[in-house]
Amino acid sequence: MILDLRTYRVKPGKLSQWIDLYAEAYVDRKAHSPLAASFTCEIGPLERLINIWPYDSHAHRETVRADAIAAKGKWPPRAPDILEDMRSEIFVPMDFCPEFPTGRLGPVFEWRAYQIRTEGMADIHAVWSEIIDRRRQISPLVMAMQSENGLLNRFVHIWAYESFAHRTEARAEAIARKCWPPRSTPPGTILAEDSMILSPTILSQLQ
Repeated sequence: MILDLRTYRVKPGKLSQWIDLYAEAYVDRKAHSPLAASFTCEIGPLERLINIWPYDSHAHRETVRADAIAAKGKWPPRAPDILEDMRSEIFVPMDFCPEFPTGRLGPVFEWRAYQIRTEGMADIHAVWSEIIDRRRQISPLVMAMQSENGLLNRFVHIWAYESFAHRTEARAEAIARKCWPPRSTPPGTILAEDSMILSPTILSQLQ
């Protein structure tokens, strides 16, 4: 499986309008393949819609996208006057997180992104693999994945929480039970970190 992450940045005050336009066009698009998740950012960079499309392979992605456009419905959504920019990135799930879940796990989601040194992804995989099953007993891991194009050597993990309070409690419990954070990777493995708090949109199979 690959995941196509599409981020749309709109003009201030136009995000709700863009989501409505996207939802209207998505009625046609989802017949070809559905979104795995759709988020807006509550804490972090604002005025963004982040959509995650799952595909079996790169070839599957190209076929589905071509079929959706050839269908000549309302897809793709059009609103050039409110869009500031669009970005697409392809990610590959880690083998300890092979499927993207559906249903209600949130509604608070934390997106954490690490920039990893060249050749450092194997170290991240090793330390996460040995402890991740214990950590996700406390709160669900939605996805852990690494970038395949765009900004390379990027490791993203998404966690689900019932509320902000649940996030605080789960993180404290994980530390108290000594199942998080993972043991340290070699110095210099993680070059930079950032975090966003996300909310699901009406388009999302994950809520």
